[in-house]
Amino acid sequence: MRILVLGNNFNGAYGSLKCFSEEMAKAFSKIGCETFLTYTVNEAVKIINSNTIDFSIGIGKYSFFCDGVPLYELFQVRHYQWIIDNPKKISIDVKSKFVKYILIDKLFSECISNTANAFMFLPLGVPDKSDHNIVDQTKEEGVVFAGQIRDSNRLYEMIKGHKYSDSIIEAVDGIVSDLDYPFILGLKRITCDMPEECIEDVFSLSNSFVRAYKREKTLGAINEYPVAIVGEVESDKLVEKKNVKLFGKKGYYEAISIIKKYSFCINIEPNFNAGFHDRIIRAIQNGGLLITNDGTIQRDIFGDKLLYFKYSSLEDICCQILNISPEQIAQKTAAGAEIVDEFFSWKKILSCVIADFKGENKDEYNRLYRVLGN
Repeated sequence: MRILVLGNNFNGAYGSLKCFSEEMAKAFSKIGCETFLTYTVNEAVKIINSNTIDFSIGIGKYSFFCDGVPLYELFQVRHYQWIIDNPKKISIDVKSKFVKYILIDKLFSECISNTANAFMFLPLGVPDKSDHNIVDQTKEEGVVFAGQIRDSNRLYEMIKGHKYSDSIIEAVDGIVSDLDYPFILGLKRITCDMPEECIEDVFSLSNSFVRAYKREKTLGAINEYPVAIVGEVESDKLVEKKNVKLFGKKGYYEAISIIKKYSFCINIEPNFNAGFHDRIIRAIQNGGLLITNDGTIQRDIFGDKLLYFKYSSLEDICCQILNISPEQIAQKTAAGAEIVDEFFSWKKILSCVIADFKGENKDEYNRLYRVLGN
């Protein structure tokens, strides 16, 4: 098979999208596909004109257009686009029969009108063991979080000055009243009777506020244990905490190398929790015990190999950290890493995409694919 990987040069999120594109291209080659990786429209056009491409694939926002026409439509080539954040942040093509979207969270489908092709639900993959040397090392005491943390108070002031402030505040208050209720469902319930023209603004600002609020509230609740944060931190509440160490923004792999150093890694979902964010899988693969907000999808795959918390009882985080033995940590991290190797390698994830292109059914023997509801 010949596969064209359309790379993404987006510099946010620590440059992770470029890293994922490169890892994906390498994995396709290992599977035995002839693989082309490009970051420019002109080069993509040359590759398609010179080769019979079976399908193309990309991650994040699609940006390969000629005179406003996407390449998959122009050349009538099947394209898979991985949506790794809330779909309301980007444009979704609901008409073309040539594009098929891969969602990392089942609830993302609640944000999209009917598309020409059914969705796939798959997480991003991780490199194989052979490509990823994990060296046993003495862990530093602490829990590490990787992600940007904005100041929720400043965001709230922005909301109050917005022309749709009443609607946004209504949405924010409704969601914050129960942070354990999924954001996407909460927003859908609250905005169902709002005019369409204001929903986008309501989503954008309420999403930013609730995400910052969750992260501040969760990390702020950890007082009896060191906290390390990799990423930009604008929150005065966290900057001033004595147990918090700030690393600032780092490149994606540099951030991973910092995560490796700590016994625990915490995931505070960016307003979706019916799937697997890449930081969940990477943290587990790199030998840390993951603490994550509770979700049935995570429990279905990892069971008691992780530690879970609810926003309604954040004091449980410190309690779990301080009361788990080194032997239990070692057992859980080893068992979690085995599950990642079994289900989440790029080769196994991408084999599901290839099977979909061929019209085959992979869910009979792929538990991850089945659990996600494909």
